[in-house]
Amino acid sequence: MADSENIERQQEALERTPTDHPDRVGRLLNLGRKHHDRYLDIGAMVDLETAIHLYQEALDASSTDSDRAASLKDLGCGYHDRYHDAGPMTDLETAVQLWKEGLGITFTDSPERACLLDCLASGYLEKAQEGAEAFVLESAISLFHMALDGTPTNHSDRASRLMGLGAAYHTKYAAKRTRVDLEAAIQKFHEAVDITAKNSPDRAYRVQDLANGYLYKFEVDEVNADCETAIQLLQEAVDSLSSRVHDRLNAGMVLMSCHAEAKNWPEAWQTATKIVTLIP
Repeated sequence: MADSENIERQQEALERTPTDHPDRVGRLLNLGRKHHDRYLDIGAMVDLETAIHLYQEALDASSTDSDRAASLKDLGCGYHDRYHDAGPMTDLETAVQLWKEGLGITFTDSPERACLLDCLASGYLEKAQEGAEAFVLESAISLFHMALDGTPTNHSDRASRLMGLGAAYHTKYAAKRTRVDLEAAIQKFHEAVDITAKNSPDRAYRVQDLANGYLYKFEVDEVNADCETAIQLLQEAVDSLSSRVHDRLNAGMVLMSCHAEAKNWPEAWQTATKIVTLIP
């Protein structure tokens, strides 16, 4: 209810704003972000489509590079999320092009630059995962590094950017099976987990990605300590009460499989019993 009332107030403020008012672009973006946030919360496609429309309107009304860059970033995020929801590759391509354009007009000392670098890196990574040529993945890795270089150590987005870089190295390892890439992925996942609060809703999925790195390492080296580390991490993810339920469920399914493969039937049964209670 609070979200709906907030959206209504911002809609009313926008309607009172003349088309040539200097604050109009900011109000269009703010209203678009509110719809976008509500889409992320409840999944209503109408909110995402509304956000995209408002971002486009803001872009069309932008008269400065800073307004234009902000509009391009948000519009790219809208198309990116629509790609995830509906699946057309053209939406991912559009998002990448918008982020590239935004990056091209963003000053090197702008606080928005690291965010645009991270967005573009994520877009390239997803293109690589969809089968793009190898240089696209290398571009993603380079961009993630640049984004991290521009992210202070105490920045709230640093952990997610470390996860992005780790995922890029993990994707490269899956394609080429080069040990150094797996080690790099594990290192970045470790760094991200280390700065993720125990009560963060992102804790479970980040811990699971780190566990998956150790499972890949166990497949190669067959060192039991790596498997044991993965199991401990997966158990932590399952027990992470502040994390999203679907992330805890995913970790539980992997943990149950690990116990079953090792023929640790009591532990497998205990895990199965636990994850059943998580099903809504």
